[in-house]
Amino acid sequence: MKLSLDDLINAQESLIKFAKTDVPVKIAYWLSKDIQKFNIEFKAFEEARSKLFEKYGKKQVNEETKQEQLVIKPENIEIFQKEINELLKTEVEVEVHKIKLESLGEIKLSTFDLGVLQFIIEE
Repeated sequence: MKLSLDDLINAQESLIKFAKTDVPVKIAYWLSKDIQKFNIEFKAFEEARSKLFEKYGKKQVNEETKQEQLVIKPENIEIFQKEINELLKTEVEVEVHKIKLESLGEIKLSTFDLGVLQFIIEE
């Protein structure tokens, strides 16, 4: 299945919530397998994102936490935004095991979570 990195990133929190719900063992198995595949893409995205921060940012100390962080230089914000948006539009091929909606039984998911998880749920 082809998915944009944007769709995967937007679904990440909902996937975590879904993984923490009490589901039948077979669904838990397939969900776990899917999440392992998604984690490969999440990691690759974070590495590319970090490289963009290093390329267009500068190290700065956060006054509150006293920790060093990378902040995008004002003159690079536009090009950084352009490149991060291009990255998010990147489509990746991920083999997904679809979960039948009826097999979820009485599991409670928010409308938002259900919406962003459509790519793994089939009616």
